[in-house]
Amino acid sequence: MKKWIIFFAGLWWSCSLWGQAQTSFHEIFPLDSVKMIQLDLYDEPEIKPWPGNNIMIETKVKLYDASEVILDHFVEGGRYKVETVMVEDQLTLLSVDKERKTIKTKHGECFEEVKTVVYMPENFTESGTYQYLRSDDN
Repeated sequence: MKKWIIFFAGLWWSCSLWGQAQTSFHEIFPLDSVKMIQLDLYDEPEIKPWPGNNIMIETKVKLYDASEVILDHFVEGGRYKVETVMVEDQLTLLSVDKERKTIKTKHGECFEEVKTVVYMPENFTESGTYQYLRSDDN
């Protein structure tokens, strides 16, 4: 009987490792002398105004049929990272990995759900597709 309990406990534990792994993180970018922001992000981010002086990007990632270790590997490897390019007074925020190839494990392909929210300072107004201009003289 004791062997069966250990067997089923081990089976339950190993199955629980391959469920849903999720994480969320924030990246903050200062906008000191920036007059224009251009977003070039993977997929379509949700844009929300906020009273901050910086732009903040919140990324939520869920991997199905994968472990936390696999998710951590891709997060640390920069799969969801955003980098900046500053030219004069224009800041471009772009996704480092624009392809995001399918994640495969020994258990098969993982379904990946990524939601990106960009918190845009209220003093920037939309002037084109994912392009924002500072509306005051700060």
